[in-house]
Amino acid sequence: MNYTWKENYPQLSAEVAEDRKFDVYMGIDVFGRGSFGGGQSTVNAALDLLKRHNLSAAMFAPGWVYETAQPPNFHTAQNKWWSLVGKSWGIVGYKLGLLLAINWDC
Repeated sequence: MNYTWKENYPQLSAEVAEDRKFDVYMGIDVFGRGSFGGGQSTVNAALDLLKRHNLSAAMFAPGWVYETAQPPNFHTAQNKWWSLVGKSWGIVGYKLGLLLAINWDC
């Protein structure tokens, strides 16, 4: 589902999906453009709601941390942001460090 869903959409989607709830992906725009909860450093509001209804999430633009130069520095801000995801979804064994490498010379 597009990232402009409203608060009641996850419950309605879960009811329709029945035993295939995890196959329902609800979009979240990390920049917060129309996303429930506002995205950015409150992305966990949407993730918590989706988890409550056993739905999956599709994260759009997780480069928000880098693209907006979040303080105090990229590494610290990146780890802080991904820790929100980890807390919401119960990721076990999350290790601080480089999570994504991009080669722009393709």
